[in-house]
Amino acid sequence: MKYPPRAYAEAFLLALAEGLSSENATSRLSSVLRKNGDYARAGQVVHEVEGILAEKNGGRMVRVEFAREQESAVREKILSRFDAQDRVTVVVNPTLIAGVRVLLNGEEELDVSLSGKLQAMLG
Repeated sequence: MKYPPRAYAEAFLLALAEGLSSENATSRLSSVLRKNGDYARAGQVVHEVEGILAEKNGGRMVRVEFAREQESAVREKILSRFDAQDRVTVVVNPTLIAGVRVLLNGEEELDVSLSGKLQAMLG
């Protein structure tokens, strides 16, 4: 990657703050990513944009990983535990075997999965 995803994200948000329409800013970002050979990592740039916006609004980036797909009632109950400013992503991670894992801002982790407990036991 020619530039880190955060640099692209900050430039994108600056363009929006300076009055560029979201359509034009997105088009320009896409062009720059292609020109620099970084288009394959556009998802990382989007993730950084979401993180910056969540942080500015007093929220957090939250990733909730389940071992299996959950019923909508269970998902909604878990999502209701977070603030409206939080950016919550729910994914299925079959490597967990059973349980749930929660990551806050990519740093703090709550792992109550079976694989996490097994790793803790085996040390």
